[in-house]
Amino acid sequence: MAAKRRKKALIFDPTVKKITWELGLIFESVEQFRFVVSKYAIQKGVQLEKYINEPGRVRVRCMHPKCPWILAASKDGRSNNFKELKKLIKDEPDIYVGRSNVHRARAKILKEIIGDVHAEFKRLYDYRDILLQTNPGTTCVVKVEDQGEGKLVFNLFYVCVYAMKKGWSEGCRRIIGLDGCFLKGICKGQLLVAVSKDGNNQMFPIAWAIVEVENSFTWTWFLKCVTHDLELQDGRDLTIMSDMQKGLLKAVSEVFPESEHRWYARHILANWSKDWRGETTSGGVIEHHVW
Repeated sequence: MAAKRRKKALIFDPTVKKITWELGLIFESVEQFRFVVSKYAIQKGVQLEKYINEPGRVRVRCMHPKCPWILAASKDGRSNNFKELKKLIKDEPDIYVGRSNVHRARAKILKEIIGDVHAEFKRLYDYRDILLQTNPGTTCVVKVEDQGEGKLVFNLFYVCVYAMKKGWSEGCRRIIGLDGCFLKGICKGQLLVAVSKDGNNQMFPIAWAIVEVENSFTWTWFLKCVTHDLELQDGRDLTIMSDMQKGLLKAVSEVFPESEHRWYARHILANWSKDWRGETTSGGVIEHHVW
């Protein structure tokens, strides 16, 4: 018996004349998907309704009472493509695509497009070693959790390239901005960053880290790494800019007790407006200028 060949990802061909739908079909954009749906309706002479038509999600149904079917698609954030996830044909009882089948098909397609994430994580130490070899003086910290039986789970990752260290000490103001954001790709977690302003008043990246959650522990660990790389000691003659995240405020006061800590005006305004709404127009708040 011949071995089965691995099925390739289904990329929509915009040159085809006759449109047919297949599970796992991939479109380059939501605009292309909408155009193909409209073209299909013209070819078949049917009336279609996009009853959910959002930037990242579209659901289409046929309006003919004797031909009810639903076509559902959503944006794939990891590959930045628009993929058909589920096609339910109600007029043929033998054809049904369940949720579990959709998830399995989606996982196979993503693996072909993105690769094996688990295999890549096993080479995280190789990535660190290459960074250190090609950028002498760089700091790269990898922390994993040993769960026994040789199983290691990713925990923390920190990078501060030597050129950034030298650039900050020789050409940047003693101001550091701190912020964090969610990672929405195939690997979840949060990204912590430290940036500054150079002599031309442009953004200057200093260091970044990937952590599981944003809290006082991870922020304290990140700031201690930055302190070590930039030799900041207790933060004297240093200004820290950040939002009002509770874990971050605690970490700054612990690591940089002598620093001057300021908040972003946007966050001050947001918190101020909760209690001091001022004049309103049609239920909206007139903007307060905080400098």
